[in-house]
Amino acid sequence: ITDGKARLREWIAFNLQVGFDHVYVFDNTGANATIFRLKNEIDPDFGNTTSSNGNNKNNDNRIHDDLSSVTNLFPPSQVTRIEWPATICNNNRPAHNDPGERSSQYAAEAACRTRYGPDTDWMASMDPDEYFVPMGNYTSWKEILDRVDGEEG
Repeated sequence: ITDGKARLREWIAFNLQVGFDHVYVFDNTGANATIFRLKNEIDPDFGNTTSSNGNNKNNDNRIHDDLSSVTNLFPPSQVTRIEWPATICNNNRPAHNDPGERSSQYAAEAACRTRYGPDTDWMASMDPDEYFVPMGNYTSWKEILDRVDGEEG
């Protein structure tokens, strides 16, 4: 996906607008350094950190293409990026009886609940292509969850 960062920026902004107090982004791009290196061999501008004068901005040869350029657009009080060392899992392995598992995603969700769950009343886990849209008379998830809290006691 070539517009992944633009989609992530839109997704974070949307979720903050509809009432989420904080968004935690588990960023596993660093775990995929081999993929980035291969992409860089095909497209030399991929993850480019070279300035217009030809100097490397970071004085090293690593490819810098994590999601911090997106998450840093938002205040740290609203968005936290966690470097996640697990690689992307693939459930669609061709010619295999076992479709695989989503252990990386499940582990990230469990880590989020463990690290941040004790400090929150409500938590949702979703991918950046999933939007939870308040409907009916509601314009915010805070309104919905306040009502649920009120009814549940």
